[in-house]
Amino acid sequence: MMLSLRRVFAAVAVGAVAMLGTVVGAAPAQAALYDCPRSFFCLYKWINHDGGRWQVNADTYPTGNCWTLTNSTYTTGGTVYDTSASFHENSSRRRTLTIYNWIDCQSGGGSLTIPLGLYEHELNLADINWYHKISSIRIT
Repeated sequence: MMLSLRRVFAAVAVGAVAMLGTVVGAAPAQAALYDCPRSFFCLYKWINHDGGRWQVNADTYPTGNCWTLTNSTYTTGGTVYDTSASFHENSSRRRTLTIYNWIDCQSGGGSLTIPLGLYEHELNLADINWYHKISSIRIT
């Protein structure tokens, strides 16, 4: 009986270590939010700041210039144009960034202004009706 009880305790200990390893191993997926470098605005391919990332230095990007995302790609490949599912802004300057649902920063498809320097983020752009709709951006 004692030998069987030791095997049960050993099995429980091995299971606990395996579960702990699984939890510890899951942590990097949650770290994606902090993968957006300081001073940058980042768009992510998937919700929860996951998948590939596209970024622009929001602190140094020339104000007033429009960036159409048709030729932009995520770090994992794939076009950014109309495919973003989440964003994070990690800018240190108080500026504004406007996203457009149209090329060349035309507001015909709608636009949304995001204050920079407040470390705003959206885990799921569907929550604000912008899922897979960002075509161009402008910082002012």
